[in-house]
Amino acid sequence: MKTKYRLAIAALGLGLLMSAAQADSGTAKEAFASGVEAFNAKRFEAAVTSFEQASATVPQSAEYQHWLGRAYGRLAEQSSWLRATELARKSCAAFERAHALDPNDVGTVEDLIEYYTEAPAFLGGGSDKAAAMKRYLEQLQQGAAQTVSVDGTTALPAR
Repeated sequence: MKTKYRLAIAALGLGLLMSAAQADSGTAKEAFASGVEAFNAKRFEAAVTSFEQASATVPQSAEYQHWLGRAYGRLAEQSSWLRATELARKSCAAFERAHALDPNDVGTVEDLIEYYTEAPAFLGGGSDKAAAMKRYLEQLQQGAAQTVSVDGTTALPAR
């Protein structure tokens, strides 16, 4: 009898966990959609808030991280110099997380190239990083990409 009771509790617990995960996924999708809408309306503060929520709920989503990086970047363009430096670092970190999660996403690679080209070294930019990502993009477009880390080194893709 105790075994049946324990199995019932375990099944109930598993069902609750699955329901919570599905609810989190739905919440993240809603936050993401709200972020895209705010981004397209040039309300970048609201977009950042929505993308942060989506990314916190589903941190393994490269798409959410990529859009978060874009929103940080656009908000940085409208901010004071001091705040812009903080947002630029966050933008770079989000782009790099997105690339780590999905190294084959061309949009993320292009945004990293742009960031590395335009940002000074103290904000994570650099011509060496941009050049490495440009080579990676060329390989990616040819279908033979290797994983390129943010320091410009290459490694074989994980299989």
